[in-house]
Amino acid sequence: MDAVLALCEEGDEVIVPTPCRVSYLEMVKLSGADSFALADFLLEEAGIIVVPGGAFEAPDNLRISCSNSMESLITGMNRMEEALKKLK
Repeated sequence: MDAVLALCEEGDEVIVPTPCRVSYLEMVKLSGADSFALADFLLEEAGIIVVPGGAFEAPDNLRISCSNSMESLITGMNRMEEALKKLK
Protein backbone atom coordinates (compact mmCIF):
# COMPACT_ATOMS: atom_id res chain seq x y z
CA MET A 1 0.00 0.00 0.00
CA ASP A 2 2.90 2.36 0.65
CA ALA A 3 3.88 2.08 -3.02
CA VAL A 4 0.42 3.23 -4.08
CA LEU A 5 0.32 6.12 -1.63
CA ALA A 6 3.81 7.28 -2.59
CA LEU A 7 2.63 7.90 -6.16
CA CYS A 8 -0.53 9.79 -5.21
CA GLU A 9 -0.75 13.54 -5.43
CA GLU A 10 -1.98 15.76 -2.62
CA GLY A 11 -5.76 15.71 -2.69
CA ASP A 12 -6.04 12.26 -4.33
CA GLU A 13 -8.56 10.09 -2.53
CA VAL A 14 -7.60 6.52 -1.70
CA ILE A 15 -10.02 4.31 0.19
CA VAL A 16 -8.24 1.50 2.03
CA PRO A 17 -10.63 -1.25 3.04
CA THR A 18 -9.80 -3.86 5.67
CA PRO A 19 -8.01 -6.14 5.08
CA CYS A 20 -5.73 -4.02 2.94
CA ARG A 21 -5.55 -6.12 -0.21
CA VAL A 22 -7.31 -3.77 -2.57
CA SER A 23 -7.44 -0.04 -2.98
CA TYR A 24 -9.91 2.26 -4.68
CA LEU A 25 -8.32 5.20 -6.45
CA GLU A 26 -10.49 8.17 -7.36
CA MET A 27 -8.93 8.72 -10.76
CA VAL A 28 -11.75 8.45 -13.25
CA LYS A 29 -12.33 12.20 -13.31
CA LEU A 30 -8.86 12.58 -14.85
CA SER A 31 -9.92 10.68 -17.95
CA GLY A 32 -13.16 12.45 -18.76
CA ALA A 33 -14.62 8.97 -19.28
CA ASP A 34 -16.25 6.35 -17.11
CA SER A 35 -14.39 3.80 -15.01
CA PHE A 36 -14.91 1.06 -17.61
CA ALA A 37 -13.34 3.17 -20.38
CA LEU A 38 -10.41 4.13 -18.16
CA ALA A 39 -9.82 0.49 -17.20
CA ASP A 40 -9.78 -0.43 -20.90
CA PHE A 41 -7.36 2.44 -21.63
CA LEU A 42 -4.97 1.32 -18.87
CA LEU A 43 -5.03 -2.26 -20.14
CA GLU A 44 -4.30 -1.19 -23.72
CA GLU A 45 -1.87 1.64 -22.96
CA ALA A 46 -0.02 0.38 -19.87
CA GLY A 47 -0.63 -3.37 -19.88
CA ILE A 48 -2.09 -3.27 -16.39
CA ILE A 49 -5.39 -4.63 -15.14
CA VAL A 50 -7.64 -2.64 -12.83
CA VAL A 51 -11.29 -3.19 -12.00
CA PRO A 52 -13.72 -0.41 -12.93
CA GLY A 53 -15.27 1.13 -9.83
CA GLY A 54 -18.60 1.13 -11.63
CA ALA A 55 -18.72 -2.59 -10.90
CA PHE A 56 -18.71 -1.74 -7.15
CA GLU A 57 -21.05 1.26 -7.15
CA ALA A 58 -18.01 3.56 -7.07
CA PRO A 59 -18.07 4.99 -10.60
CA ASP A 60 -15.33 7.58 -10.00
CA ASN A 61 -12.85 4.97 -8.78
CA LEU A 62 -10.58 2.21 -9.99
CA ARG A 63 -9.97 -0.86 -7.88
CA ILE A 64 -6.41 -2.16 -7.76
CA SER A 65 -5.13 -5.22 -5.98
CA CYS A 66 -2.18 -4.89 -3.63
CA SER A 67 -1.67 -8.67 -3.40
CA ASN A 68 1.61 -8.81 -5.27
CA SER A 69 5.30 -8.16 -4.74
CA MET A 70 6.41 -4.61 -3.98
CA GLU A 71 8.45 -4.64 -7.21
CA SER A 72 5.37 -5.55 -9.28
CA LEU A 73 3.24 -2.92 -7.54
CA ILE A 74 5.80 -0.19 -8.18
CA THR A 75 6.17 -1.24 -11.82
CA GLY A 76 2.41 -1.23 -12.29
CA MET A 77 1.96 2.15 -10.62
CA ASN A 78 4.75 3.63 -12.74
CA ARG A 79 3.07 2.29 -15.89
CA MET A 80 -0.24 3.74 -14.71
CA GLU A 81 1.36 7.10 -14.06
CA GLU A 82 2.91 7.26 -17.55
CA ALA A 83 -0.37 6.25 -19.21
CA LEU A 84 -2.39 8.82 -17.23
CA LYS A 85 0.02 11.59 -18.26
CA LYS A 86 -1.09 10.99 -21.84
CA LEU A 87 -4.64 11.98 -20.87
CA LYS A 88 -3.68 15.52 -19.86
